[in-house]
Amino acid sequence: MLKFCSRKYLLSLITALIFAITAFVTVSCGTGGGSDYDDNPQSSTYNDADTLISVDELKSWVDNGMRTEDGRPVVVIERSDVDYNNDNKSDYIPGSVISPFGSLQETRNDGPVSNTAMILSGAKMNTVLQDCGITKDTVVVFTGEPGYAITRGWWTFYYWGFSEENIKVLDGGTKAYFNAGYYTTNSPKIVKPSSFKISDLPYDSIRVERIDEARVSIGRMIEHVRNGDATIIAAVPGTGNNFFNGKIKGSQRAFSVYLEGFFNNDGTFKSAEEIAQMFADKGVKLPEDKNARIIVYCNRANLASLYYYVIKEILGYNNVGSYDGAWSEWTGLIGQHSTDVSATNAGGTFTYDAQSGEFVYEDTGAIVPNIVDGGTINNEYYNTLKLTEEIQLNPMAGSVDEINAFIADNDVNPDYSGDGNEINEEDKDFILNGGSSLPGEAVGDTGGGAGGGC
Repeated sequence: MLKFCSRKYLLSLITALIFAITAFVTVSCGTGGGSDYDDNPQSSTYNDADTLISVDELKSWVDNGMRTEDGRPVVVIERSDVDYNNDNKSDYIPGSVISPFGSLQETRNDGPVSNTAMILSGAKMNTVLQDCGITKDTVVVFTGEPGYAITRGWWTFYYWGFSEENIKVLDGGTKAYFNAGYYTTNSPKIVKPSSFKISDLPYDSIRVERIDEARVSIGRMIEHVRNGDATIIAAVPGTGNNFFNGKIKGSQRAFSVYLEGFFNNDGTFKSAEEIAQMFADKGVKLPEDKNARIIVYCNRANLASLYYYVIKEILGYNNVGSYDGAWSEWTGLIGQHSTDVSATNAGGTFTYDAQSGEFVYEDTGAIVPNIVDGGTINNEYYNTLKLTEEIQLNPMAGSVDEINAFIADNDVNPDYSGDGNEINEEDKDFILNGGSSLPGEAVGDTGGGAGGGC
């Protein structure tokens, strides 16, 4: 009897142990490897993870069948086509999919004026996710030629609420992977589309907060400029293809930091100490408070994404936003202009003097001649010319007619009276309502082959 009881007890004990182990594995690992989304985002790496990975780490994931060490699926998104082998064929990391540069931009309107290079809408983002074969637990690695094409991809996914644990930037890009002697291929992956959607991500309320953190609309940008409550970094060269050269009032010019370079010779990022010193050496003062609001902008929000990533992910600032409409939107809203290009430029750069109510040359203080109402928009709140400094009409403008044609191309709404935050509100609604505007079925394979885009 004792022998029987012992055997029965032993079997019960073994059964209990097997059940306990199975439960532990299920809770800890899920069905496809670990996932940062299983944790409380307030106490996890959802908003605070090391997003920069080395080529050695990525190589280990490639060798592991495009899975991380804890079993999560990996999708490598290639953002540029470069021939490293000098054989007239583009080189890709094995298993990577292609997302051409323009595939993460869309013509959208924050209210007063449209812009062709805005953040993707929720519906278009869903298409990208599905065409890339991304799922909830996928770790996405952005690569390509080191630069803003990579960081524009990272910023887009960050904006739409992906955990920092699940979106990575390959340090040094595909160039560093190739130079490390690792095998590259001329053929990108043929993608098996997923049915994953933005609405499948958790933490709706936190993702809604992420919208306003990561992206600054025209309405919010004007508020910050008027209130002087943000450090604004201008990643614009001062000249360019816009009809108006200049910078947003109160912003610090930092294009020279980009010219000196954020990268080492091998394409990897410089250290935080080196980058911070570069900003200081160029006279760009970043706040001491790591939680202070910082806004970056450039001409089309592409280069700004590189500054965004560097300031947030490498220098460790927690409250960074990118002015998505950028200088192209800002100049599209300029409500006044000079009828005499040569007279305006002859006197140098000018700005609006609120005290006198006149536009004056910055060097001499003399009044700028022939400034007339350009009729861009009837709401004076959006007259961005009065919130701009170092203004100079670009000689390429040529005539008032050409300036007005440029304004017309930007689809200005002259009677707009809203708060200029339409895109952010639309995208928050998309998150909270589960992306109901999209049917939700898997999208066909439009991005798998060479030359396509996921």
